[in-house]
Amino acid sequence: MIDFPRLVVPSFDVFSSDWLNQTNEEALLAQEEAEYEEKLSEVRNANSNLIPIGKTTPDTDQEDYEQDAEEDEGDNADEESEGE
Repeated sequence: MIDFPRLVVPSFDVFSSDWLNQTNEEALLAQEEAEYEEKLSEVRNANSNLIPIGKTTPDTDQEDYEQDAEEDEGDNADEESEGE
């Protein structure tokens, strides 16, 4: 036969007020964190069409590289004619 009970029902002493306070604090913290993340996403969406100061758009960068390449080709042509 079995000398010990198979299922022990926890007493109320196991669920102390400290444990309940910790779970309430964690729930409040999780709720505040969710609200904070929601506010951050609203700010990101509101500012999505703004360009930060000092940052260029990819289109502008590509145009700058193409102009530099054309200038280099002109310089190379001058050097070749001088060398001949």
